[in-house]
Amino acid sequence: MSNFDEFLAAVEDGTKEIARELLVDNREKIVEGSKAFLEESRADLEKWTKQLAQGELSANDFEFLVKGKKDLLEVHVQSQVGLAKITLDKFRVRVIDLLINTAFDRFV
Repeated sequence: MSNFDEFLAAVEDGTKEIARELLVDNREKIVEGSKAFLEESRADLEKWTKQLAQGELSANDFEFLVKGKKDLLEVHVQSQVGLAKITLDKFRVRVIDLLINTAFDRFV
């Protein structure tokens, strides 16, 4: 398994934990939406984490790029199940933060 695949697996595991903490119902569907988001974002994330690891992309630039994906995450999760806006916002922020922090831990 490549370092990037391990990174994605760690993010998926963390996403499941966030869903367990924040959401009582529809966890499986929310995790499915998160996985779809990661798959759709895979090429960008792989490129950015490689650039981050090689010092071609600053931590701030990486964070800016990943945070730009928040709306895409919301679309994927919201399409799986209708969540209350406040719960969706909490979930979205925590997953994006997880993605950024996991990347920093593994690639910086």
